[in-house]
This record gives sequence, structure tokens and C-alpha cells, in this order.
Amino acid sequence: MNDEIEAFIARTIELRVLEPDAEADSCGSTFEQFVRDRMDEWHAAIDAFDQRGTDGLSREVFVTRSALELCTRADQNPPWTRTLALAAELRRVTACSPIDRPCIEAVAALRSRWEPGFRQSKRWQMTVSLLSPAWAVPWIVQPCREITRTIRGVWTDRPSPLAPWIALWSRGVWAMPLGDGGVGVWVPPVDEGEEGIDRALSQRLVNEWTQTDLTALGFYAPHTQRGPGCGGVEFFGYTQTDLLDQQEPLSLRPRAPAMAINPGPPPVMPPIPTNMPMPTPNLPTPPRPVTAEAEPAREPSPDEPVSTLDRLRRWFKK
Repeated sequence: MNDEIEAFIARTIELRVLEPDAEADSCGSTFEQFVRDRMDEWHAAIDAFDQRGTDGLSREVFVTRSALELCTRADQNPPWTRTLALAAELRRVTACSPIDRPCIEAVAALRSRWEPGFRQSKRWQMTVSLLSPAWAVPWIVQPCREITRTIRGVWTDRPSPLAPWIALWSRGVWAMPLGDGGVGVWVPPVDEGEEGIDRALSQRLVNEWTQTDLTALGFYAPHTQRGPGCGGVEFFGYTQTDLLDQQEPLSLRPRAPAMAINPGPPPVMPPIPTNMPMPTPNLPTPPRPVTAEAEPAREPSPDEPVSTLDRLRRWFKK
């Protein structure tokens, strides 16, 4: 790895997950100016991608202490066409490549250097246990993609689309794009601890297992997902990095078993052999109907008149 990547990893592992520093926690004018400076960098990255200028981009900066307020604002002004196009292309050029050994090794180096921080941070562990296990974790996947973009030499002649977002996450806040050019920031309360993170994220419940180009970059509103397949405490791995980390995730607490969404076709039964005799049913024999007994033939008395038919019968008997 070159010195640039080494320096980037050294800066990234200092990130404190959703633990705002004093200036960010104050939500004052100084921190708001920091957010606006990052917005200018984001605008420059969008313009460098599509070359449509920055005049039409939003200048909205939405800073709130409520995770639910950021979710509501994101519903009202979700990422739009220019942001969606940039996200799709950025995901493509930084996609996982099993033969790209330098990128795989750099991501593995970031993981190994960052693991002690994960083990020590109860706040971090609480947060990942609440997030959707099918979506990439923002503060994990964005540095991994930035490393991949740098090593591959992609867009090195233009502003990085991820640098402003990594800088915001490094201040201990939750950051996401709004519309085309806007920036939304949730500043979690420091004094409420892990319970505050739990309460804040639990205000928006999602049940989505499909990862999009936006979620693969870590661009989504704060939320939680509960139920089968959720609740694990994991570090790096396939889903947190959109396959950029080729190793199995480090699991401190496994997820609950997931319910099968599409169990697939029914099992194929083996064919019935044709040379086997068919079984004989062992059914009870039905009772025979009761019939009246036939009376024996009676010979007529000599005094009774004999009909012509009786005479013929006697003659044939002789």
C-alpha cells in the first residue's frame, strides 16, 4: 500500500460511531459552516460527474437532533436524478472484483486496524444490531469504496464524491443526501448513551431486504429493522461492504435465523418403480345378504284335482 492509503486508514480508524464531538454536539454556527463546506465539495463532485453546473443544485442544509425528523425530511425530499446517476456509476466503478488483489488487501488492512475500535465501542455494536443486515453500513462501506477508487485510479482528476460524507461521519453524526445537492445531518445525543441510539433508530422501522445503488453507498435515513434475520452484532464482511470485504464477518452475536422469502420449487420426488407388484388391498368381506329358504316341493294329495301341467311333469319323471 502507498503512503496515501496508509494515511487514509490512519484517519478513518479514528472515526467514533455516532458520538459527536463537542462542536458537533452544540449544533452551532461553526458546525453548520462545516456542513456547508462539505456540501460545496459534494456539489463539485456532482458537477464533475455530469458537467451540468451547480446553479441548479439544492443549497439545503438540514441539521437536527431528531433521527425521526431527518427521516421525515428525507421522505419529503429524497435523493433525486443527478444524485441517483452519480451513485449508480460510483457503485459500478468501485464494485467488488475478486481478482483485484491490491484493493482486497487494502480493505483487509482497514478492517484489521479498525477491529479493536469495534470491540471497544458498545455504541457501535448497538447501532449495527439495529440496522438492516441486508444494507451496507455507511461508515464502513464509504471508506472501503474510497480506498478502492483511489487504488484503481478512478476519477483522480476530480473531487471525490465520498470524501465529504466520510468527513461528516468522522464528526460522529449521521449524514445523507437530500434531493440533488442538499445535505441532511442527524446529531445523536451523547448523554443518552446506547439507549438513546436504540430509541432514536427505533422510531423508523423498515422491512426491506433489497439493496439499491444508494443503500450500497450508505446513503439512507436512520432506521431499524427487527425480526428474523436481524439483531446480529457483526463487523465488516459481505453485506456491510457490498462484497468489497472478501472475508467472513466478525460476529459477536449471530443473527436470528431468517425466514425464507422464496423457498424455491418443491422437491422432486423419486420415480415409482414399474417392476414392483401393486399391493393387494386388505378389505373386509362384505356380509352376504340373508335370503328366505325355499320351501321343499310338496306332492299333491290323491284327492286333489291334477292339472294337465302336473300330469306332464309326472310323465317326464317316469
